[in-house]
Amino acid sequence: MGDELPTTVFGHWVQAGQEGDVGVYRRFGTPLPPARGRRAFEIRPDGAFLHHGIGPTDATRTSAGKWRAEGPRRIRAEFPGTDLPPETLDVVEVGDDVLKVRRTRG
Repeated sequence: MGDELPTTVFGHWVQAGQEGDVGVYRRFGTPLPPARGRRAFEIRPDGAFLHHGIGPTDATRTSAGKWRAEGPRRIRAEFPGTDLPPETLDVVEVGDDVLKVRRTRG
């Protein structure tokens, strides 16, 4: 498998909660309880990474970046030309409808 990621990791993920230091994400379109704003991201097979953050008025603010695999369950995302720092996502669990990751900035 080398540095390849499971194909189920690709898609648009929306934060549904937190379990200790692990963020729990659901596929975009999954019904979730109301919230003032939810962080989300998209991991695309072509190397694109879109970060959907919460802007100052609770509106979504999207920043484009690129990702690369640093192992079979680790993703490094960078956002050149933006104010976002690089981040690493360690995949704890991934399935068709859930993604659990530990995120590290910097």
